[in-house]
Amino acid sequence: MLSAYFTRKSVLIAFYDGAAGHYLDNFTDWLSVQGYQRGTIRRSVRGAIKFATLIEPLGTRLEELTATQLIEVIQLQSKQLCKEVKGYRLFLNYLQNQGIIPTLIEPKEAPFEPLLVEFEEWMLIHRGVTHSTLIGYRHYINDLILEFNGKPKLLSAKKLRDLITKRAENCCIATTKCRINAIRMFIKFLISNGYCKSDLNDAIPAVAHWKLSSLPKYIQPEEIERVIACCSCSSALEKRNKAIILLLARLGMRAGEIAGLQLNDIDWENSSLTVMGKNRCEAKLPIPQDVGDALHDYISTARPAINNSNIFITNQAPLLSITRYAVKHVAAKAIRKAGIDAPSFGSHVLRHSVATALLRHGTSLHAISELLRHTSIETTAHYAKVDTTLLLEIVLPWPGEI
Repeated sequence: MLSAYFTRKSVLIAFYDGAAGHYLDNFTDWLSVQGYQRGTIRRSVRGAIKFATLIEPLGTRLEELTATQLIEVIQLQSKQLCKEVKGYRLFLNYLQNQGIIPTLIEPKEAPFEPLLVEFEEWMLIHRGVTHSTLIGYRHYINDLILEFNGKPKLLSAKKLRDLITKRAENCCIATTKCRINAIRMFIKFLISNGYCKSDLNDAIPAVAHWKLSSLPKYIQPEEIERVIACCSCSSALEKRNKAIILLLARLGMRAGEIAGLQLNDIDWENSSLTVMGKNRCEAKLPIPQDVGDALHDYISTARPAINNSNIFITNQAPLLSITRYAVKHVAAKAIRKAGIDAPSFGSHVLRHSVATALLRHGTSLHAISELLRHTSIETTAHYAKVDTTLLLEIVLPWPGEI
């Protein structure tokens, strides 16, 4: 309620009489549920009032605004130096979230949005990919769409090769491979819908990189324990982060899998966890005691009480589900805090470490493959290369060596 943040009657009357007055009570309640603090809510209300005053000259109500009118008002607002700019943006988010005003697309993406949306729908239906995969593809697809100005018929083999080779000059192999995967899927979509020539798929160059040719990056078991030990439970944020680190360090879960965990994925009675992995493959994993304790502690004492089925929630407003990038950041911060000179900083180094530690303790490749949910045993065999002492014993001498 607005009266919880403003007590002076003259102020309340003035606010309620304005163009935004009808929505202010629900707006403040919505902000409170999102986790915003009192000061931010007060500033947001003033931002909403400021925004509503720009609509009054139009002679229309907020709910009657057209997309064109809304764009005009937003452009006018951006020209004014408004200290409540964050507040009016939150008010816009609230109105759009409630379906009161139209949801606008960013102008720079508007000309190409239909083609991108059609591609993502095609990927979901025909390829069964996850939304996180599509989000990872968007940057590369938008870059390609800009290259042919939104007209697929203008695409040619030379343009494709030139774009990929030019972008690869300043990128690592992993980024280039991701770009090529995204472009290849987009070209298949264009071909299947008759938007471009059918031979363009063969024009996409491959990356000269042999699968599983490098050694896996990992840290030692005692270093993993140091990472876990540096995670305290003195605050809600630290309780959340400790549960994340334990899921990475004990079960070798991927960052996206942790971000997507739902409350009903935990079977407390049978101490198991349902995980949705790559290609929508569902698997059940056992919950070790320390992992279960950390999850229970976070959910019961630290997790915000909001209407969201995801387990892990952001610590600051707006209170939303965390992303896989947040999981990677938590892992990197914990590794650095433990003072470990790791070969890489992020969540995946802990996944690699789980596999190598299990292998060195005599766990079979098949058991490790099931835990990590690899689609091919060849991927799991990659970790066999970490035992360099054993490999030295079986290496053959070079022909002609004396």
